[in-house]
Amino acid sequence: MTRSVTRIRKNLHDLTLWAVLAQNIYSLQGQLLLAKGTVLKPNLVGKLMASGITEVYLEESQDEDTPAAVQNRNLEGAFRVGQIIVSDVMDQVRDGRPIDSDDLKEAVDIFYPEVIASTNIFTQLLRLRDKDEYTAQHSIAVGAIGVKICQLLGLPQDKAKMVGMAGVMHDIGKVRLPDSVLNKPYDLNSHEWEQMKKHPQYGYEILKSMKDIPPEILLAVLQHHERLNGTGYPLGLTAKKSTCSLGSWR
Repeated sequence: MTRSVTRIRKNLHDLTLWAVLAQNIYSLQGQLLLAKGTVLKPNLVGKLMASGITEVYLEESQDEDTPAAVQNRNLEGAFRVGQIIVSDVMDQVRDGRPIDSDDLKEAVDIFYPEVIASTNIFTQLLRLRDKDEYTAQHSIAVGAIGVKICQLLGLPQDKAKMVGMAGVMHDIGKVRLPDSVLNKPYDLNSHEWEQMKKHPQYGYEILKSMKDIPPEILLAVLQHHERLNGTGYPLGLTAKKSTCSLGSWR
């Protein structure tokens, strides 16, 4: 498949959520406001408008219009929008603002049909890797892969979307970890590792405070690092002690 990128000029009122800047944006004083390659989240668009900027240059992919190419574009767009939503939710938690479960459901609803229709989600996920947005990207990847596994197992849509939502939110507790631990480029020491091991509990507490979060999702977030032999964390549960019954999902 051939692929090239061109620039198009767009009014900020006409942007798609996953629009990508094709050139740097500077203030009248010459200060860099946003760099080329930035995904324009809603809050960034608002800041640009407040600065008096009304139009920007965007990247526009020129892919072959084969069914596979169209599917790839749709899947990539859905993943990017989901990543934006997850990033915004995590920002809300960091700021101590209430989060709405509808936002989480929206992230899953956006990528769900594209994941179900796709046969190459792993290739697309590799294309979207971004170390600066690792947690949000990883969360969308886990949710998408969970949905695809449910599809292959023949589980109904409501169960698949629940698994997707659990995947999207499984690492939300990491927002309570200090940056020095979360972004450390080499091995954690014993104290830092003990801090890291608390993120499933933090995630459980964050989601438990929200309305309309099913108990299955709470358990998935709390137990996603448990192991059948009891060597996982934070509870050290074994297969016999686990409170999550796989049979209840069928």
